Amino acid sequence: MKKTVFILLAMVILGVNTIFAATAKIKPTTIAGFINKGDKADDKINVMLTKSLINLLSKIPSVVITPYEDVEAAVKDNKLWTAKTVDIEKSLAMGLLFETKQVVVGDYHVTGGKVTINLSIYDVVTGELSLQRSFKDRPAGADIFSTIDDVVKQVSYILVGKAIALGKVKVMVDVPENLYKVYVNGRFEKEIKKGEPYTGEIIAGEPVEVSIRLMVGKEEKEVFKKAVMVEEGKTAEVMYEPSGTIMIKAFGMPGSKVYLNDAEYGSTDENGDITIFNLPAGKEQKIKLEVSGKVYGEKTGSVKEGDNLLMVFGATDKKFLIPITIGRGALIGGSVGFTYMFSQNFWAGVNLGMCYLPTPAQAVFMFDVNAFFPIIRMGDFMFGAGVSAFFFVPGTVSFSPLVELSVSYASFFVNIGARYSLESPENFGGLKPIVGIGYRF
Repeated sequence: MKKTVFILLAMVILGVNTIFAATAKIKPTTIAGFINKGDKADDKINVMLTKSLINLLSKIPSVVITPYEDVEAAVKDNKLWTAKTVDIEKSLAMGLLFETKQVVVGDYHVTGGKVTINLSIYDVVTGELSLQRSFKDRPAGADIFSTIDDVVKQVSYILVGKAIALGKVKVMVDVPENLYKVYVNGRFEKEIKKGEPYTGEIIAGEPVEVSIRLMVGKEEKEVFKKAVMVEEGKTAEVMYEPSGTIMIKAFGMPGSKVYLNDAEYGSTDENGDITIFNLPAGKEQKIKLEVSGKVYGEKTGSVKEGDNLLMVFGATDKKFLIPITIGRGALIGGSVGFTYMFSQNFWAGVNLGMCYLPTPAQAVFMFDVNAFFPIIRMGDFMFGAGVSAFFFVPGTVSFSPLVELSVSYASFFVNIGARYSLESPENFGGLKPIVGIGYRF
């Protein structure tokens, strides 16, 4: 029995440790730099080592690392790099300044063509030494670059907990007159133009987001975005030609299939939306929407560089409406009007018509202003509620809540609903039906 309990307990502990190891991530880190304990001519090794380590760790999306520019500005104030020994208190103060959890600091000494690099990692909160490592008698002189690359990879392994493999990405543009900005995983890398590409190292075997942005007036617009994956030691090439995006909104139709130029592109999300990136500027694109195995509709259009073309499918894909209604203001009557869709959730319009009153027998002019708020959309079916103010000449003013169900086919629609007023029947009060037809454009 005791043996069984012990085995189960060991399995639980092992399981917890496994989960912890799988979910553990590197703490936010400041690389405070490395103190040169030898000849001043070797100060450049600190800059190369600190920069290389920060640049490599910055390429990993999950790592929060203090930028080199911030570290450089801090050490100019606290004189950390000009000392001959590591000042732990100043290093920890840098971690507090940048609100990171750990600080990496060290020293090195070059002698007889060899360099020894010592590394320490401190917990910023407790001030305790977490780890020490020494890289002794590594080649210096002409081989210092290889030594730095090797040390950077080993230190990165210590911090991240896994070997980091690198590849390269080369980003080019084929537009002679424009200057573009390249971002990798959201971090600005370089401005480029035709004939002057950007080439940089990226983490191999993992998707890396490459973004290209263009200044349009005073606004920086993203004109290209692509996830790039490269094998270790290889180079992935990205060639940009002027492009834009198409945003598709299919109201009430989540999970609908979208076809781009008769080829299946993807499906709309839970809101009925999908965005198509990197479409050649100036070239006409055909978008087809398929719902439950049937073609719902097709649209065509072309994009400009950096622009986002909106294509709307569904009952609300037209902004202007001309409704012709029966019984809108009174039991016997009709009107014609104009409605504008200010947004997908707010419409407003006016109607002008006539209605007949049996007691006393007379025909009066009818004018109303209304606001409408769609509540439920399902493709071409829409249900909503609103409020209206009716003016009768001669007569009175009546304020009425109203509800409507709208059904569309192509550009035509049918409205069925009702309005209710607390006014007396002789003042056009009570429940009145609304039946209408109309056209959208």
